[in-house]
Amino acid sequence: AERLAGEPLAWEPLADEDAALLSAQIVRARLSLPGLGQVPRRLRGQPLRLPPSSLFGRVTHVSLPYAQLTAIPAALLVPELCLLVSLELSYNAIKNLPDADDAWSSLVSLTALDLSHNLLKVVPAGLSRLAELRTLNLRSNHIRGWEACLASALRGLARLTILDLRYNARLATADERLIRATLPAAVLG
Repeated sequence: AERLAGEPLAWEPLADEDAALLSAQIVRARLSLPGLGQVPRRLRGQPLRLPPSSLFGRVTHVSLPYAQLTAIPAALLVPELCLLVSLELSYNAIKNLPDADDAWSSLVSLTALDLSHNLLKVVPAGLSRLAELRTLNLRSNHIRGWEACLASALRGLARLTILDLRYNARLATADERLIRATLPAAVLG
């Protein structure tokens, strides 16, 4: 318990009695679990267990790179994270994003979403519910085309100014022209 003071949260299963100690640490503003690719051998392949969502009330940043995620944990799409400003889920194995229209609606303050270096092929229309989103990083995924995979999600993101789609080999030059026409204020990475 002492090691939690002032240090980033380490990845390990949490006992119920640790929740009170943890709340004083992560509720300050940031939940960060760096270096999950380096977890001890005994923990590899175990599901990531996040603290109870009731502790997320004041969390503004979540960073889970290299967490071996294949999907976005439901615990990250809860109303308790209404103050979340940035969500980094880069370098995982996420293939699909939640598609329900209301799946993203609780993240009302989110301005930056980093899904780079995953296995995404499609960006669902539900992502357009992120009304405050200004930065979207989709670099190095498997996105295949503007109309089929991106258009409905991005058309609703009026505040989006930075969109990184680099290294999605299946996006053609014609797709880039359509993106620029739809999002004239966006800087393409």
